[in-house]
Amino acid sequence: MIYSNADRSCCNGKGKLMTTIKVQGMKCQHCADSARKALEEIEGIRKVAVELDKGEIAYEGNAPIEVIRAAIEGKGYRVVE
Repeated sequence: MIYSNADRSCCNGKGKLMTTIKVQGMKCQHCADSARKALEEIEGIRKVAVELDKGEIAYEGNAPIEVIRAAIEGKGYRVVE
């Protein structure tokens, strides 16, 4: 599931929208750090937050979803739609 969280508590505290994706396979803090670092390396992504217990990653910035999906799945996790 990929959605802009404009209809949720949507902002990062500074009025900027974050996009949230559901990710399967993250089991521990190392997994969360690996997924976060993969997204932080993508040009156009400015902020990344991982909610390990919810299996969600929220990010601020613009990058094609195909690039984001490839980065996450390249680390061994699965983006859920």
